[in-house]
Amino acid sequence: MKEFDPGCVTEDELQLIIYRDFLLKGSLSKDQIMKTTINFFSMLVLAMFAILSFSQCQKDANFQEMHQYALNDYGTQNNGVAIQTNGNSNTVDVCECLTNNFSIQDVNEAEKEALVFMREEEKLARDVYQYFYEKYNYRVFNNITRSETRHMETILCLVERYGLTDPVQNNDYGIFQNQELATLYQNLIEQGSQSLNDALAVGALIEDLDINDLMTLSESGNIDNEDILAVFGELTRGSRNHLRAFVKNLNQYGENYAPVYISQDYFAGIINSDRERGTGLCAEAGSNCQNNQNCTGDGPGTCDQECDGTQQGTGNQQGHGQKGGPN
Repeated sequence: MKEFDPGCVTEDELQLIIYRDFLLKGSLSKDQIMKTTINFFSMLVLAMFAILSFSQCQKDANFQEMHQYALNDYGTQNNGVAIQTNGNSNTVDVCECLTNNFSIQDVNEAEKEALVFMREEEKLARDVYQYFYEKYNYRVFNNITRSETRHMETILCLVERYGLTDPVQNNDYGIFQNQELATLYQNLIEQGSQSLNDALAVGALIEDLDINDLMTLSESGNIDNEDILAVFGELTRGSRNHLRAFVKNLNQYGENYAPVYISQDYFAGIINSDRERGTGLCAEAGSNCQNNQNCTGDGPGTCDQECDGTQQGTGNQQGHGQKGGPN
C-alpha cells in the first residue's frame, strides 16, 4: 500500500488516505479504535500540512514561471541584440552587430538628445530594480536588472558610435545628470519602499513610461537613422516583456495595474499576448537575404549569387551578400 508522504501530494491522494483509515475502525477492538483514532487525528494534521504544502508548490511553480518570463528579452537566438555567453551579455558583439549591419548616418540634434536621454532612462530602471532586489530579495527584480543592463549597453554602443558624451560614465547608482530623472528616481524609491506590491507596481510604471518614451521618440519623425530606430524597437519589445512580468507578479498577489502613459487598449494588447521572442538586430538587418547571411546595402541594392536579396538593403552601398554570415 502506498506510503503517505506529507509533501506535494494531490487532493485525491489525501482523500484516499483519510477514507482508508476511517474504514479500518469498523474491524478493530476498543483499544485499537482508540489508538487508530489518535493516529487518525495525527494523520489529519499531516494531511492539513500536505494541503498547505501542495498549495505552496503550486504557488512556487507559478512564481518560477513568472521569474523566467522576465528573462531573455530578445529570445534565445545568438544573432540578436542580447548576444549572451554563459548568461552574460556581450557588449562587443552588440557593437559589432551595429557596425556590420548598419551604416553610420548623419546624426541630428533630436537623435543626439534621444540617445543621451534613453541612456539615463535605462539606467533609472536598472538602478531602481537593483535597489528593490536588495531590499526584498525578490528574484524578478534581479532578472530584469540584468536585462536593463543589456539595454544600457546597447544604447552605449550608439552613444559611442556617434561620438557623443556618455551621460552615465562612472556614475553610481541613483546618480543622474538629468535632474528630472534624478527626482523621479527618488520618488520611485520612496513609493516602492512601502511594500513588495508597491515595488512591483513601480516596476510596471517604469516599463509603462519606457515603452511610451521609446515609441514617442521613434514615431516623432525626428529620428530616421536606421540603427537608432532598430535599437529603440528592440528595447520597446524588451520593455513590453518586462511589463508583462511585473503585471503577472502583481496579479499573483491579487493586485492590478492601470497604465499611466500608454493607452488602455495598447496595454491590454500587451498583457493579453504572449512574451515576445525577437530575432534581434543582426538577424533583422540580414533578413533581406533568404539564407540569413549578412546583407549590407542602402537603397534598392542587389545581392550577388551568394545571396538572393530581393528587398531593400541596409547600408550605404549596393547590397552585397557575404558568404559565411550568421546562421
